[in-house]
Amino acid sequence: MADLRQYLGIPLAGKMLRLIKLEEEWVLDRLLPPMGRILLTASAKVGKSLLATQMAHCLATGEGFLGFRNMTGGPIRIHYLDWEMGPVFMQRRLHMMGEMYPGGDENIFVTMFPRGAVEDAMRTVRDVKLFIIDPISALHIEDENDNAKVRKKLDEIATVAREEYGAAVLVVHHMRKQGRDGGDGNWYQGLGEARGAGAFFDWVDGGMALRELDRTERTDELRFGTRGAETPVPLVLVGDPETLTYSARYATMNQDDLGTEAFRLVYSATLEAMCEELHHVPTAAELIRRLVSETSKTRSWVYSMLKKCGISTEE
Repeated sequence: MADLRQYLGIPLAGKMLRLIKLEEEWVLDRLLPPMGRILLTASAKVGKSLLATQMAHCLATGEGFLGFRNMTGGPIRIHYLDWEMGPVFMQRRLHMMGEMYPGGDENIFVTMFPRGAVEDAMRTVRDVKLFIIDPISALHIEDENDNAKVRKKLDEIATVAREEYGAAVLVVHHMRKQGRDGGDGNWYQGLGEARGAGAFFDWVDGGMALRELDRTERTDELRFGTRGAETPVPLVLVGDPETLTYSARYATMNQDDLGTEAFRLVYSATLEAMCEELHHVPTAAELIRRLVSETSKTRSWVYSMLKKCGISTEE
């Protein structure tokens, strides 16, 4: 990965910046930009820390994450700052996930219950390219609903990551409870239901929101939000109790495993994303072209799924 700190703090001609292909330097394609800030939200005990730990292992071994292509060119160093799990549970997770991602633990550094300022704890490991802060509430922001105070603390973290390391930051945060803090269980692209001030939403480049679907079947839905024009479609995740990892049941969009319920998720997310991009409802032809691209299927297959789901294809 290139060190993008060379572009910070100095004037660059617009033409020069336009010609630099910085998109090729993303950490995870379409999800985590270089020196980016991403938010992972979920209700308590749903599995957001497990998902964050799995992302750490993927990047520490140079692998992709739930179908998102790894753009780093190889393993990167991760610093996981944890205020919740402690040594016993963290050791268990690293041991079980390590079977799936051999060698990843060499590039993962964990600080449990950091003492003092979090910025000082971040500086204890060199050459880090991703910091994971879990949970963000452990930063002891004086008032989680005060935009100025929240933004000040988040900016302090980002400054260390960006200017001293050229690194990205993943912050783990709780989702609002239904009926409290204005939360009603609906999300805006995986970001708007973060608990507390709107500064959490404004500060990040994108986010992931994890919601439990069926505890017995260990299935969850993962939605995304990004600043980019192309918002990834939702995924249905299946948890494996033997490895504590998730697999994306519909990440590859194979015809055999993409049923009508999953297709409805893809359809709804695609329609929502296109309305936001185009500022109007897409035509049936525009939507079908996008669905063909999103599912990697033929036009006839998309038409058949729309028919099965009772969705009209007339203009």
